[in-house]
Amino acid sequence: PYQKPPVKPVLFIKTPNTRNSHDGVVLHPQGERLQPGPALGVVIGKSASRVSVEDALEHVAGYTIVNEFSLPEDSYYRPAVKAKCRDGFCALGPELVARDQIANPHQLAVKLFVNG
Repeated sequence: PYQKPPVKPVLFIKTPNTRNSHDGVVLHPQGERLQPGPALGVVIGKSASRVSVEDALEHVAGYTIVNEFSLPEDSYYRPAVKAKCRDGFCALGPELVARDQIANPHQLAVKLFVNG
């Protein structure tokens, strides 16, 4: 199973122990290949449940950069929690940009540079 693209979105969790600061130390497990994964972090500013697509952005406080580290996974289409949820594997920041400062978050580009 999990060798083909999913029919529905695949969700994975980042537990609280994974949070790390910008420029924080990420422990590299010995003998493992550490994979960085840049992403746009969407910070939710209000409690919500079952929000419509049309109203979703009203609940966003802002955006930040996330560098989501992972260990190699057996299946690209079904990431394992043990590969994603190590201490410090989710570096956040350094800044929160308010929602109203971004006209269209879908048009933002994220780039990752490794060793320059």
